[in-house]
Amino acid sequence: MTKGTWTDDRLVVLKAMAEAGKTAQEIADRLGGGISRNAVLGKMDRLGINNKQSGRSVIAKKKTAPAPKLVELVDDEQPSPDARSLLEMRPGRCYFGIGDPHKPTFHFCGRKTPDKTENYCPGHAAKAYQKTRKFHVPDDPDAPPPVTDDDRDEIIHRENA
Repeated sequence: MTKGTWTDDRLVVLKAMAEAGKTAQEIADRLGGGISRNAVLGKMDRLGINNKQSGRSVIAKKKTAPAPKLVELVDDEQPSPDARSLLEMRPGRCYFGIGDPHKPTFHFCGRKTPDKTENYCPGHAAKAYQKTRKFHVPDDPDAPPPVTDDDRDEIIHRENA
């Protein structure tokens, strides 16, 4: 493919045919001049044109993060009617430990899990599986902050200059 393959006229045709629901092969055949089906697909991807929804093309919308799932928080201070000892635990029950393991009052949550392969009920899964946070605690309070990627780039640029 040559540098000038995607002229303004070809881009107009590409967008119009994609909006009309034409396939990438049909668009490539219409454009001619060595434009392959894969070249059309690549250009459509770079332009954000998606023709996979219900057989016709549409301009792809920006992806948004899915709404967070609401999880019922578990109050571990209140004894659960589902509380169980280790010997009473079965698959499909929450294995979140409550209390001091060295005391006889220690027990497991015991609530049902959404799936028998999961170890925690949704409330305890939210506690057990938290996103990690990046932070730096220097041993020496007078220590300089850690070097960031931007700092590294600047150092490398200075050394190469």
